[in-house]
Formats: sequence, C-alpha cells, structure tokens
Amino acid sequence: MVRYIERSSRADIAYDWALESAVTAGIGWFRLLTEVIDEERNEQDIRIARIPNVFSVYPEVGWQEPDGSDIMRLFVTDEMPRKKFEARYPKADLVSWERDHRGSQHWVTQEFVRIAEYYRVIEAKKNELYFDDGTALTEDEYWKLWEGVDGRPQPMGTRTRKRRTVEWAKMTCAEVLDQTVIPGDYIPVIPTIGNEDYVDGKRILSGIVDKVMDPQRAYNYARTAYIETVALAPKSPYIVEVDQTEEFPEWEDANVRNYSRLRYRNVDGAPPPQRQSPVTPPTGWLTDMQIAEHDIQAALGMYSASIGKNDVQKSGRALLAEQQEGDTATFHFVDNLSRSVRHAGNIIVSWIPKVYDTRRVMQIIGEDDTQKQAVLNPQLPAALAKVPDDAGNITRVFNPNVGKYGVTVAVGPSYNSKRQEAAASMMEMMRGNAPLMQIAGDLMVKAMDWPMADDLAKRLKAAVPPQILQASEAEGDDQRVQQAVQMVQQQAQMQMQQLMQALQQMQAQNQQAMQENEALKAQLQNKAMDVQIKGVEMQQSAELKQAEFQIKNRELDLKEREQLIQAAQIEAQQMQAAMPQTAEGEEPGEPKENEAVMAQLAAMMEGMQAITQTLAMLAAPKRKEVVIQTPSGGVYQGVVAETVED
Repeated sequence: MVRYIERSSRADIAYDWALESAVTAGIGWFRLLTEVIDEERNEQDIRIARIPNVFSVYPEVGWQEPDGSDIMRLFVTDEMPRKKFEARYPKADLVSWERDHRGSQHWVTQEFVRIAEYYRVIEAKKNELYFDDGTALTEDEYWKLWEGVDGRPQPMGTRTRKRRTVEWAKMTCAEVLDQTVIPGDYIPVIPTIGNEDYVDGKRILSGIVDKVMDPQRAYNYARTAYIETVALAPKSPYIVEVDQTEEFPEWEDANVRNYSRLRYRNVDGAPPPQRQSPVTPPTGWLTDMQIAEHDIQAALGMYSASIGKNDVQKSGRALLAEQQEGDTATFHFVDNLSRSVRHAGNIIVSWIPKVYDTRRVMQIIGEDDTQKQAVLNPQLPAALAKVPDDAGNITRVFNPNVGKYGVTVAVGPSYNSKRQEAAASMMEMMRGNAPLMQIAGDLMVKAMDWPMADDLAKRLKAAVPPQILQASEAEGDDQRVQQAVQMVQQQAQMQMQQLMQALQQMQAQNQQAMQENEALKAQLQNKAMDVQIKGVEMQQSAELKQAEFQIKNRELDLKEREQLIQAAQIEAQQMQAAMPQTAEGEEPGEPKENEAVMAQLAAMMEGMQAITQTLAMLAAPKRKEVVIQTPSGGVYQGVVAETVED
C-alpha cells in the first residue's frame, strides 16, 4: 500500500529533488500531504510532495536526528500570487498589513503574498488501552472505532503514556488563516542531509560541492589564464621579399583568412614566401589544469571510472573496483535518503488508519511491481479476512486499525534490475553448461524482459523432465501445507485467548455474585434475630425460612459454578502450554510432522469446543423458583433443580 502511495504521488521526484539539494546545499526536504479525491464521500489519499526551495523551510534550532524525527517546531513558507490569494482568502485584510505591521514589505508586495505553514508537536500524558497485538488507543479513539460493533477486541489493560499531538496552522504575518490537528506523532516535513561536521561544537551541514570549491577555483583560474594567453598571441606572419607581394592584395590578410591560392612574383635569388612557426601554447597552465582536475576528483572521491569514463584499457574487475571507490566516498548521501524515506514510511503507516477511515477498494503493489486490489474495512473485527465470492475468487479485506506495522527500506537495485542481473547470471552459467538449459531454461527466459518471454518459458517448462517438476511442485506443496498449519495455529491461539478472557470474566462475575450472596445472608441473619426478639407473626417467620432456603440454594449453585470454572481454566492452561508453535518463515517440516501437528490442533479445537459448551451451560440458570397450589387451597413456594424435562 505504501508502494501505491509512492507511485501515485510520483515520489521519485520528491526523493531525487531532496537528494540533489543535499548534495549541492547540504540539506533537502520533502513532505507528506493529504489530497481529497472524492468530495461527496470525503475520501482522501496520502501524497508525497517535493519542496522546491530548500531555503523555504525553517526548523527549530538544535535538532540532531538525520531524519528530523526530533523536530518539534517548523515553518514552511511559500509565495502565492496576490490575485490568487485575494480570491482564496477574500476576508484577509491586506491594507492593515501594509500600514500597521513592521517588516510587512517582505510579506506583502504588489505581486506576491508570503504564507507560512507552522507545525508544532505537543506532548502530554494520557491514559491509553493496550491490546495483545501491540495496538494502543485512548478511550476516545477506542470507542470511536468500535462503538456499536459486535466482537470488538477487549483491552488487556490500561497504562499512562506520553502522547504526541501535531498541530498545523496556515498564517500570514498578521493573522491565522486556517488551523487543525493532523494525524501521526511527527511533523510530516522530512529532511535529507548531506555531510555532517562539527566545528567548535557547532553543527555544519554541507554538500559534496563544498569540498571542491578551492580546486575548482584553481582550475578556473588556470583555464582563464590559458585562454587569455592563447587569445592574445599574434598570428603567425609570412616572411617575404618586398617585391614578391606588392602587386597582390590578398597578402594583406593572408594570416587571418583562408585563400585557395596565394600569388607572388619570383625574385632572383629569393626563396618563396614562408610562414613563421606558430606560437607554442603555454604548457604550464595545461599542467595546472590537470593537477586541479585531479584535485577535484580526489575531493569528490569520484574518479573517471565512477562516471563511466575509461581512459586506459582495464579489466572489468578493475573498473568495478574503481566504481566501488566512488560509491564509498558518496554512500552516506544515499544512506541519509534511505533514513528519511523510512521515517516518511512510518508516518504514512500512522496516517493510514486515520486517512483511510471508510470502506474502499485500494490498489496494492508487490515487490515485483504487480498490482492487486484489496478492500479496506475499518469495521472488520480482525486485521485480515479472506472472503470468497460466487466464482470462488478470494478477496483480501484489511482493517488498518488492528495490529501494529513497521517499515523497512532496502537501498539497491529495483526488482527489474535484479531480474536482469539474474537473467545475465543464468546465461553465463548455461553458456558453459549446456545440460543446465534443459532443466532451468524456462526460469532463465522467464527472468528476461521482452515480448512473449512468458510464452516461451511455458513451452520450455513443458520440456523439463517430469521428475524435476515433481520435486519442485512437492516443495511448493510442503510450503502451502506449512502455511495452512500456521493459519490453523493462529486461529487456535486467537480462540484460546478469547476463551481465557471469557473464563476470567465469568469467574469475576461469579465471585461478585458470591459476595452479594454473603451480604444477603448477613442481612437475613440480622432480620431473623429481630423476628425472634420481637416475636412477630408466624407468616414473617415462614418468609424468612423461604429466603434462607433460596440463599442456600444460590450458594450451592455458585460453588458448583466456581468449581467448573476452575476446572475449565486448568484444562485451557494445559492446552495452551501444549499448543505446538511454528515460527513465521520457518522451513516446512516433513509431511508426517505436519499431519501430527494438525491432529494435535484438531484435538485441542475439540477440547476448546467442550469448554465453550461448559461456559454456555454455566451461563444458563440451574435452579428456578416455583409456586404450587394444592386442591385444598394450600400454597407452597421453593427453588428446585432445572432439568431438560422442565
């Protein structure tokens, strides 16, 4: 989903621009925004945008993290055309700015109005609910998401935590135009830094250009002096006798113009006109330019091979080693960009549940750039559900509010580049091993990127020996079986957690009922003593005996329930301890091992079903009050055990 947001935002432009600014100026910026895509349904999308002017961002003094995650206050300024500003904010008072506010000439001109966006992070301690999947929500957030939803997750407990709130305001030099609270915990303006140095305790950010300024000045000076010397050198003259050229006017400008022929008069005893040797260029300036060029490359850490220039015939390994030297000198720029992208990904992940808060169909992009559709449903009780349709196709439904997610950034070739490298490597292997083409030719062609490569791969696969294909398919079956085992284990663990929560809740209710019963019993004893002291009528004495009978039956019922609950808890704990665990990503086991695990899980599921039936039986009343009237007119009341025949 983050890849889809990057593609729809053309995030490569923002990343490249920030990296270029970091290389040239020492720091670059990009930002995250939300864009309304459907006003009627109030649906928004997350966008990644560039900040063209690196000097329009003003962070607070003292931030240290390379990704800017510790920035608490920040300004982003922009100049809007005055007519556009007046149309968008017609109630803004431009006259008062020009008259009353000192320094407003930098904010308001005849053509532009400067606008500043202000971000501020506020930290406050709040009580929050935490869940077994790592999610933490405040009570307001919890009820906003799950109010009126059946099967909502139950919190594990509460804790006090420092929560961050990001405030945003758009303002001019005189007034606030708009303000709101944006989602997430961090300011969505992310820096990308270049070189980081400390001089006398002061942090200095610089680009790659800063270190080559002096050798570049030396090169410019030597080059200018060389051109000046060559330009001022006189043209090479001709040496002639006076009588040889007097009759021919073309000799007047023969040293600056090209003629197809030059005529002259032959004079006895004189050689033909001859041209003097040209002035030799100053070699000292040429040497200085070469030295300055080498100094520039040394300061950059990038030599000719790093930019694809090969002056001397060298082997491929030698060229690759020189290119790696250039990468070593500049790798920290790309590393800093990857840190900034990872921080932006974490902010996007925290925004997704807040921005995509309605049911919608989204595009998701895999690592191999394949696009699929997924459904987002914030009301789904679980993080993921697979819903089959009438045709048997499986639709994956996600709830971004459930679970906790992270971001991983890998710097390196793209999937297409890796596929091309794989194809080249396989071609090199098969060049010296022809039989390998018969068993892996389909894989090599499938990795190639040209029309009908997949069709040719299918034909080559049909020629692969059957035993090779069976071994490969068996390995895939084992992986699918292992995935199914892991899915059943996850379901069993979830059911076990729900069962333990239900047992704990029922035990708490039972203990509360026992306490209430003890209180009623004490009240009844006090009342019985009053009856004995006052000698009241026989009818009140009979009522007390009836109440005493009811309390004793209730006490018996509660004790039986407590015993059943304790037995169910012990059995559930034993099953939970004996539940087989398989780590995600673990290699699939042998078929017999998988069958044993599935059989063990099936037995545990039956045990949990039996405990669930016990809980249902405990939830139903076991005794009930009855009233019997005899034919003679007598009335008898009491509590009897409830049976199926009742």
